Amino acid sequence: VGEQNNWIADEDLSAESSYDSHDFEMLYHLFYTLPSQLEILLRELEFYLCGVKMVKEGHYSIPVPTEESGIIQLKGAWNPVAGKYEDMDKLDIDIGTRSNFFGVTGPNEIGKSTAIEMLALCVLYFQMGLPIPAEAGTIGIFKNTYTVTPGIEGVDPGESHHTGLIKRLTDLIDKVGPRDIVVVDEAHMGSEFKDLSALTTVLMEDLVKTGATILYATHMRNTMELLAERIPHIQPYKIGYETGNPESRPIRALTAGITEGSFSSYTLK
Repeated sequence: VGEQNNWIADEDLSAESSYDSHDFEMLYHLFYTLPSQLEILLRELEFYLCGVKMVKEGHYSIPVPTEESGIIQLKGAWNPVAGKYEDMDKLDIDIGTRSNFFGVTGPNEIGKSTAIEMLALCVLYFQMGLPIPAEAGTIGIFKNTYTVTPGIEGVDPGESHHTGLIKRLTDLIDKVGPRDIVVVDEAHMGSEFKDLSALTTVLMEDLVKTGATILYATHMRNTMELLAERIPHIQPYKIGYETGNPESRPIRALTAGITEGSFSSYTLK
């Protein structure tokens, strides 16, 4: 190795002198803290833009409040962020009457996250005294709303995303209860498929047992099948394509059941 490229011999570039604790803190702030803060700001901006678009489109209503815990009943609900009102399939949803769990499966890029996001938006708007993006609704009073999504938010220094997700879910299991909402969007834990399905199922089952209202979106058919077997009173829903073929028109209306596949290869096109 020539002298010019011998970084080991270069005192200024040596491992001992080039990185200290201050440098590490700066790198962590640059790659973890700032993106996490930016993600939160963008979510808040989306929340307010959604309200503006809802009012501008003119398709909203004032929901009826109820003292019953965990009730979210919506007719003709839609998510303003996802598109124009006339282009969207409207959703009729009943949570809290039969179960505190709302789980939706479907292919990638079909609108699962949009559906559970819309539910959380309706609750937050209602509790702010604002109209909701739905033809009609009856909503109970909730105390706290928590979100769990794969990402850098909530990951501590030296912690993997896998460990961070498990920690966030177990922390929530210890503190949430009736009149809390937990939104879990594609949060899967495990190093292989069987571990991933089993661990995710157990944690989601423990969340349901807390009595909190759980809004869960996943493309993992296995996990939802296991949950439906272990918790008989829950009713899984799916969003899919018109004919079950990804070449056909997406239908974002909810139907009872579990998705047939993720069509992940098709979405890459």
